[in-house]
Amino acid sequence: MWDSIALSHRPIGVLPPPMQAYADRLLLVVEKSWEDLGAVDVASFRLGRTHFVLSQFTEVEDTGVTVWLDRRHTDDEASLALLVETLGIPADCVRDLTWCPHPVVQLMSPPPSQDARRSSRWTRLLQNLRKAGTGPAAS
Repeated sequence: MWDSIALSHRPIGVLPPPMQAYADRLLLVVEKSWEDLGAVDVASFRLGRTHFVLSQFTEVEDTGVTVWLDRRHTDDEASLALLVETLGIPADCVRDLTWCPHPVVQLMSPPPSQDARRSSRWTRLLQNLRKAGTGPAAS
């Protein structure tokens, strides 16, 4: 099942571990699967009309929890903001895709430059939201 889900979704960010905390908060059932890097826990869910999947390698330390978004959705930032607000976690704890351990990320695009790593699109959005006093981090 994980292989078919991974093909229809794309990674958009990485949350700090553990995944079980998010699964408990959202009342998700975590399934066990396997990928090139080893065993992986996976949970799929929907918030409104937005389809997400969370995954975390279980045999590799501090890989974080990868957030996957259905490929039909195009607004990554709004989707991440919705998830962060629903989970009740600080928006600045979301890492960009340079932290994603899944091999598919290396196939998606060339590695970002050092400047891009320092200031990802997601990071800039969060900074602008904080400056404007809006969004989940402003409450």
